[in-house]
This record gives sequence, structure tokens and C-alpha cells, in this order.
Amino acid sequence: ATMAAINGAWEILRDPDRRRSYDAGLRGPDAGDRPAPERPPDQAGAPERGWAPLYWDTEDVDPEDLSDEPYVVAERKPADVLVMTPVLLVIAAAAVFFFSIMSGSDGLRTFAMLLIPLAGVGFVMAPLIVMLRSRSR
Repeated sequence: ATMAAINGAWEILRDPDRRRSYDAGLRGPDAGDRPAPERPPDQAGAPERGWAPLYWDTEDVDPEDLSDEPYVVAERKPADVLVMTPVLLVIAAAAVFFFSIMSGSDGLRTFAMLLIPLAGVGFVMAPLIVMLRSRSR
């Protein structure tokens, strides 16, 4: 809905004739061709009198400038899964913990409690390792 509103506004603003009729409608039906009233000076960010948009960048994209190469998804490497490892460790810790409660096993409960700090370290280290790898490329 927001994009539809933005596109609708752009359709009006990029055409000078449609923009003039839109601006005239803002001034009222009996305004005719009289100039727009001055904006109060207390409106911060309001364009100054005589402001005009740049029209050099309103042209549509030239299809000749676009690449004919199809988009190819980058190949995933095993090290890219490293970022998901901490999340998987938290899920595994929760699953092992609930299984340990159901089975009454203290050893599984201890193992689940050890997975949580390991996952915490992973949440810190995995992004750092990925950033270091990307800098080296």
C-alpha cells in the first residue's frame, strides 16, 4: 500500500502538467492561476520560493544500460553455515534440556547447560570470523 501511494505520487510529480493541476487543487477550486501563498518562516525544511526539482534524473532507465547477464546466486560455502551454528546450538540445548527433564537424567541436563555458554561464544565469534573472511577476499 505504501509503495502504491509512493508510485501514485511519483506519477503526478514527474509530469509538469499533472503537477501544476495538483498544486492548483491544493490552493482551492477558485484559486485559478494565482501564485501559491508564501509558506510561514517557521516551517523547517520547507522549500524556498523559487525552488524547482531537478528534472535531469527523472528519465526512465534506458534498457541499453542494463546488463543482459542473468542474476546468479552466489555459491554457498561450508563456512557460510558457521553463522547458523550458534542458533543450532541454542535449539539443541533446549531440546536436550527438555529431554533431560522428561528422562530425569542429570548428565543430559549438565550437557544442555554447557551448550548455552558455547552458543553465547558462538554468537560473538561467528560474525567476527565471517567479517575477517570477507576482508581477506
